[in-house]
Amino acid sequence: MSTTPDSGPINAKRETHKLGRSSPVDVGGHVGSLHLLENGVSRHELRIDREGRWFHGGVEIVREDIRNYFSRNLIRNENGDYAVRTDDDECPVVVEDAPFTVIRIEEENHGAPVLLLNDGGREALEPRTIEFRHSNVPYCRVRGGLEARFSRPAYYQLAEFIEYDEAADRFSLVFDGEIIELRAT
Repeated sequence: MSTTPDSGPINAKRETHKLGRSSPVDVGGHVGSLHLLENGVSRHELRIDREGRWFHGGVEIVREDIRNYFSRNLIRNENGDYAVRTDDDECPVVVEDAPFTVIRIEEENHGAPVLLLNDGGREALEPRTIEFRHSNVPYCRVRGGLEARFSRPAYYQLAEFIEYDEAADRFSLVFDGEIIELRAT
């Protein structure tokens, strides 16, 4: 990513440069060039590892503003594949497990659980989306249907809401008196 000190905010429409690159974008207050595609093809692989870390061409993306920009623009297309979509560009993203990780669960004033995600985002927990996979690891849906995997500490916090019904031989989540049967896939 390159910047120019006197470029100022960029509000122009996306244009394609002669190399097939998209125009510069504003990433978290830093103005510069973010070229996801060149001649309509991804230049380097974007990847999210099992721990929710972003990589570009095999190198971890350490700038928080860029990671957050990618996270905010992450979509799942009609084929079920993940991509970062910025205006005209859509760059594929390889996701090893789930694109988001639930770091912890917090309670709002009225007791509703809120998820703190690995990108700093906060999402209301939708209990009906929780399912258990891979060695009983919980997952849920966030941001319009994208998957999030619970970290171990968040799983322990979630466990505080889990009850076992011996008569029915099932586990359930109990939120605000509502009982939601847990399911495994």
